Amino acid sequence: MKRKPDHYSLMARDEGYQARSIFKLKEIQEKYKVIKPFDRVLDVGASPGSWSKYVLELYKGKNEVVGVDLNEVKMDSKYNDKYTFIQGDVFDEETQANLETRSPFQVILSDAAPSTSGDVGTDSYRSYEICLQVIQLAKKFLKKNGNLVIKIFQGSDAIEILKEMRQLFDQAKGFKPKASKNASKETYYLGFRYKNS
Repeated sequence: MKRKPDHYSLMARDEGYQARSIFKLKEIQEKYKVIKPFDRVLDVGASPGSWSKYVLELYKGKNEVVGVDLNEVKMDSKYNDKYTFIQGDVFDEETQANLETRSPFQVILSDAAPSTSGDVGTDSYRSYEICLQVIQLAKKFLKKNGNLVIKIFQGSDAIEILKEMRQLFDQAKGFKPKASKNASKETYYLGFRYKNS
């Protein structure tokens, strides 16, 4: 049986965004100001494009965004001079070589998640592995004093990600936006001011 769109899904559609996840990033940004004007932003797991579009519109086109995903992102052509989309696996060498030419980034955002299996333990571990890889991306491509936002499914390993981020950033913390469904195991880890040591 098809589920009825919830409040956030309807709002996203009304405001011209591709997915309800826009409101998760919007709440993070309004509360923590992780993105500043003129920041170059890497959007990991960018499809269907809501987070990239939000960043492009945030400061009226002052930010550049590079989105990466296995699935295509279709962005309005008015953003052509500010948006670059790379279709591929962000963890592959070829994709990272492409990113190298566009780095460093002041902000890395990752709403990436594994295909869910229905088994909570399996899904949380796969999410943990993705987060480990995103942290490696940050070590390569994040500028000193840059910020990181990553989604993780809570499980026994999740705290290890937060511990690592606390080593790499001046401050790191967990945050669950209101737009995350109550039953969802997802939360977001935020890293502020990358030490780049």
